[in-house]
Amino acid sequence: MKKVGGAGAVGAGGGILCFVLGLALVLPAEGRAACDCSVNGGYAWLANTKIRFNNDSHIVGNVGANLPGGMVRFGRNSCQGTSEANPCIGNSVAVSADRIVIGEFSSIAGTESNVLRLGVGAIVRNPPLLTVSLPLVSNDPAQVCGAFADVDCTGGSGLSIAEGANTAIAPGVYGALVVGNGAVLTMGPGSYTFCSVKIGSNVTAAVDEAAVVNVVGKFSMGSGAILASSGSPFVLNVEGSLVRLSQAAVLEAEVRVPNGKIKMQRASTIRGCSCSNSLVSDKGHSNVCASPSGAFVD
Repeated sequence: MKKVGGAGAVGAGGGILCFVLGLALVLPAEGRAACDCSVNGGYAWLANTKIRFNNDSHIVGNVGANLPGGMVRFGRNSCQGTSEANPCIGNSVAVSADRIVIGEFSSIAGTESNVLRLGVGAIVRNPPLLTVSLPLVSNDPAQVCGAFADVDCTGGSGLSIAEGANTAIAPGVYGALVVGNGAVLTMGPGSYTFCSVKIGSNVTAAVDEAAVVNVVGKFSMGSGAILASSGSPFVLNVEGSLVRLSQAAVLEAEVRVPNGKIKMQRASTIRGCSCSNSLVSDKGHSNVCASPSGAFVD
């Protein structure tokens, strides 16, 4: 792993400036993640075993369950396609899995699977292909996200941001990051490593597109929290078992969780792409591919 000198975090809350020392920075060797928003065989939304999109969802980008026995399931009244303005139009081979289930009155650009089940009024706009070659990406589950070096937060000190504080966090290695409700964060370019991340409700964060955020354990966002990128989605590497977006949370990132689950609650949004062991969601959510940087491939 590459080591680079770290810096600190500067916070402004209640008129008081707080300085937090950053330690040695550890950068996983994979660098940036990779998404594909085209229709040329890449997967914006990729899981090893299971993807479950619930009712009233909008999905932009190709979807895949990597391993034999994997499943992709769409709830009722959902749309999948390549246009954010209208994912209910266009046709291509866009959803790939051993088993695909499409709920009532949902519209999918196209499918390839060994088993396809359609609910009443469900539409597959491109003629479905009733066979698929598996695995889609790799027969090694650990490789679903491509190269993924160990994340190490050893020696990092915990960082707690008070409710309502306005704080800039500098690149570096930290312990657990806990962000209070209503706080405002800024994260510039560079590598950030945390033991875990817990972001409160209605937090707003501006994250530079050149930031890489590495998390050893769990990553969670409270209701209404927004982590917005300055341009292309930033990179979020999570080695732990869970990435959780609470109700109406928005995450603009290329999300890698090769060992765990992405859990999206009602009306939450990921803008970017994701790879994980599994992905499940509540109704009314959006998954919008927002990066042209290649595909999740072996």
